[in-house]
Amino acid sequence: MDRLPQPPSDPEARNIIDKLAQFVARNGPEFEQMTRQKQRDNPRFAFLFDGGGESYHYYTYKVNTEQAILRQQQQQQQHQQYDYGSNYGPPPPHQSGPPPPHQSYPPQSYGQGRASI
Repeated sequence: MDRLPQPPSDPEARNIIDKLAQFVARNGPEFEQMTRQKQRDNPRFAFLFDGGGESYHYYTYKVNTEQAILRQQQQQQQHQQYDYGSNYGPPPPHQSGPPPPHQSYPPQSYGQGRASI
């Protein structure tokens, strides 16, 4: 049985890896690619370029773990919506554009049915 990758002993390095793994899990591999480009010369992100090191193995483990957590949360939300009906959960996202017209009375022309001043 393989042992779980161990986090870096440096708390700052572990924090960077944990945060990046969360962002990559939520935003996809494009976020990792963007980070690789922007942090190419930053020694704190060297683990991204050393594909065989312990820190990189810990990073990939964390990304996979975070993705599994997100999938589980999504499944729980779907089950709750199914169990409690379609009205359960947050409101739908706001759509751009003008709101639909609301009329609770028939439109009237100005001057009809009103006293003149």
